[in-house]
Amino acid sequence: PAMNFRSLTFALTATTLLATACNAHDVKGVTLDSEGVCTTGVNVEIVKPKIMLVLDKSGSMANETWDDDADPATPDATRWASLHGVVDDLVAGKQDRIDFGATLFPSVDATSELADACVMTTDPEVGVAEYNHEAIMHALPDAGEQVEGGTPAAAGIEQAVSHLLGLDTENPRAMILVTDGAANCMEGESGMDKSTVYDENLPVAVQDAYDDHGIPTYVIGIDIRNETGSAPVANPFEKLNEVAVVGGQPREGEAMFYDVSDGVELQAALDSIATSLSCSIALDELPAANQNIALEVDGLDESEVESCDDEGWRWAEDGEQRTIELCGDTCARFQASGDLQVDFLCE
Repeated sequence: PAMNFRSLTFALTATTLLATACNAHDVKGVTLDSEGVCTTGVNVEIVKPKIMLVLDKSGSMANETWDDDADPATPDATRWASLHGVVDDLVAGKQDRIDFGATLFPSVDATSELADACVMTTDPEVGVAEYNHEAIMHALPDAGEQVEGGTPAAAGIEQAVSHLLGLDTENPRAMILVTDGAANCMEGESGMDKSTVYDENLPVAVQDAYDDHGIPTYVIGIDIRNETGSAPVANPFEKLNEVAVVGGQPREGEAMFYDVSDGVELQAALDSIATSLSCSIALDELPAANQNIALEVDGLDESEVESCDDEGWRWAEDGEQRTIELCGDTCARFQASGDLQVDFLCE
């Protein structure tokens, strides 16, 4: 009997974004298997997300130490030394599938003096570009350097958003904010208030980026205390939870940001975010209730899984848009091959 089918197109994108530069591919010829199941298939190309790393270079990053390698027998390292090493590994390992840029808050010219603690550059230290590892590491102070300054995170986000909006691209865009405390350096404040007043512009800037431009912010908190501090007078745990929510990527649980307590967890958080940004497939249409999905990567069948702790694929919800997230080795093989086929199995 004659069977009806609809043409389907797919595009690779970050989980939270609608825009993509991936061209639609022609639907392959419809086939009818021995059980009378009609199948349409589409191959998908890799699209490299544009990611700005918004990195805390405040004085506490060098003044505070923690466990860098989860080995009690080795000396602790500064938070800055850990972040420096993790960014080095991340960009070197992922730059073939993600275009990175980096902005520091405050800039390398900031000092511990109140008058100069919140200094920022006019533009990001390194704009988003292909194969940017060397440029980013050159812009970062050395791992052992005594970094200084306050925490002008809002200015860092605003600078990153402006740069991302200026890119001539339809590729997915996102920010990864890494900080060890609540934001200060609020515009308009002076004297000690520069240090002690929480900068309420941070959640506003993050929310505007997400709501107005579809740019999400992934928030990583380094060794965050769930108590009110003095510089600024705010609870950093609560404030970062707020930023994570308005940034569109809150996590489940009490900590809605990536709450990391050592260098190993910091590495894992950044790797997890980077992987999720480059291994999600946006569906232009959804399968009907009576349709199943068959998915292949590089010619191999992949199973649906409940958790990305396993190899395979799973559904990821994003408001009205449904996406498929590739997990574990499935993600790695797709990134290496660029070959993915999705079939809707019809009645």
